[in-house]
Amino acid sequence: MSFLQPIALWGLLLALTPLIIHLLNLLRHRSQPWAATRFLLQARKSSSRLSKIKRWLTLLMRILALGCLCFVIARPMIGGNSFLSLSSNSPELLVLILDRSASMDTGANSNLKSKRERALEIFEQFVEPWPESKIALVESVYEEPFFLSEIQSLKDSNFELFTGRTDTSSSLAGTLLKTLEWMIKTQVGPAEILLASDMQRSNWGENKSSNQFLRIDKILEQKKDLWTLKVIPLNSKSSYDISLRVTKIARTDESIKPSLTLKQSKPANPLNSVHIQKCLNGENENLNLKISSDYTKLHTTFNLKQQPEKGWGSIKLNNNFNKSDGHYYFTYRKNSISKVGVLTSNPVIENVLRSAAQNSDGKLAELLTLQNIDYKNTIQKRVIIQQGTVTKPISDALDEFVKQGGTLVLFPSEKKGSGNYSFFNWQELEERNEDQTFTIQNWSKEDGVLKNFADGTSIGLNYLSILKRMIPNQGEALAYYDDGKAFLTKFTHGNGLIYAFSTLPIDSWSSLKDGYILVPSIQRIMLESTSVMDSSNDLICGSEETKGIFEYNCIDRPDEKKPTLHAGIYKIDGKLIAINRPLEELDNEIFTLSDLNSKLPDSPPLEELNENETSTFKRSEIWTSFLYLCLTLLLIESFLGIPRQSKKKQMKNV
Repeated sequence: MSFLQPIALWGLLLALTPLIIHLLNLLRHRSQPWAATRFLLQARKSSSRLSKIKRWLTLLMRILALGCLCFVIARPMIGGNSFLSLSSNSPELLVLILDRSASMDTGANSNLKSKRERALEIFEQFVEPWPESKIALVESVYEEPFFLSEIQSLKDSNFELFTGRTDTSSSLAGTLLKTLEWMIKTQVGPAEILLASDMQRSNWGENKSSNQFLRIDKILEQKKDLWTLKVIPLNSKSSYDISLRVTKIARTDESIKPSLTLKQSKPANPLNSVHIQKCLNGENENLNLKISSDYTKLHTTFNLKQQPEKGWGSIKLNNNFNKSDGHYYFTYRKNSISKVGVLTSNPVIENVLRSAAQNSDGKLAELLTLQNIDYKNTIQKRVIIQQGTVTKPISDALDEFVKQGGTLVLFPSEKKGSGNYSFFNWQELEERNEDQTFTIQNWSKEDGVLKNFADGTSIGLNYLSILKRMIPNQGEALAYYDDGKAFLTKFTHGNGLIYAFSTLPIDSWSSLKDGYILVPSIQRIMLESTSVMDSSNDLICGSEETKGIFEYNCIDRPDEKKPTLHAGIYKIDGKLIAINRPLEELDNEIFTLSDLNSKLPDSPPLEELNENETSTFKRSEIWTSFLYLCLTLLLIESFLGIPRQSKKKQMKNV
């Protein structure tokens, strides 16, 4: 037997109160022998025995009644069906935790229901055996529990806000923890919890949710005899699916050139072409593009010649299997193209870098000085190339520039042990003589700023001669020296990018100033740098920022979408904002039930609920039995307190 409110058992001590009061009353009277009443007491001795029995029985009934009342408040539970339980063997609460991430809208084909819709149907079947149980829904976007008056409410159009399709990701560990804490706060009794998800690994956030898993494990271990958690793993793969991802966007003065990757599952009959719809400021254009494999890279162009200074566009993959993984939205500003600044105190390096970063009209990059560099000055730039030692205010300005979406290209300082930033640093200076220079052997020739030219010609990094180098400590290496150290690295910082070269374009350091490597790499960085400053308002669907948006106008599909739930183009505070689905929703790796159990070692193993399975609840409350027993004892106590009539009175009544 277990108790929902075990603290109430301390009240059993109060059940002894009638006995204590009785004993205290006995202490108030002392017996004193008296000859005149001696024979009278002997005469009544036989009748007093019956009175004492009645008094002690009365005390016993009072003590037992108070004890039963304590048990009623403590709400005892026993396993299985029992003759002691006068109530139905049903859970007090049935809870559905619904994963509403974008991947939950995948279907086996265009005619079948999505995983999200199937989850709602499974829950509807699950609650049928218990019409008297309360029903609650917790979904992964808002994470706010609410009760349903009836299960049919899930089909009501008014509930579409809480059960419909979304372009968001999920944090299922956090949603589960919030649900359990809410149940503790509201003192929920016996309950069955169903978690319906496609078990996409990215939606569990293993690394970020370790503390949440510990708290979940502790709660489930404490409530193991009371709450049951079941998982509906809707992780079956669709017979076919294809997704679109925009990897980067190249910008020129008159065009936007997105680079696309199309990924299709491995069907028996793969597609040879796909239909894509481009939209620029509401004008649609349909394309039929050929695809050669399961993973295909494509390019397309949006012409801005006849378009307004500010606008928006989208790319849509006509895919009926998943409505959430075939859209990409963007905004643009024409006057934000290729504004490059160079910051260095070395005039030789200044000329080389400004020349390498000149625009298509031959105009050199703008020269930035230590006096005019601050955030107000950098906000108008898309790319800043910086070399040399900087002060903390300049480092902070560059830091903010990158966080807001700018691209920063760094070169090491000429002085040993200097040139480090709060967000980046180099290793110690290394030197070699001209007979044994540093050489580069490996780099990405298919993609990135060091890829081969259009005719297949290599950029020729292996011909570069390097005498001095300072290896970047941060970032992914795009090229390697023969000893495995990085020549050029790249990493994301905030909303922007940082590239870091390991050598300088001057004769005492390397032959980098010759231009055959420096110029194409800098130009490619400028081309691919789509600083978020013109899409500075881009947001991720379902993020905390979108949850705080209440006043908006949907541009691409007016009055049909919400920024918290749906990707699209919105006008918020007079600005065009592109909201896209999270990239992690393209992740196909599954978080299995065994993986989840390994995160919850102390709690009972989680059960897997199949689609056509219901559950037999194994716990029942028996507090009603103690309530009826308490009433019965009080009635007996009242009956014992009724005074007996004397024989003379009985004879008179006759």
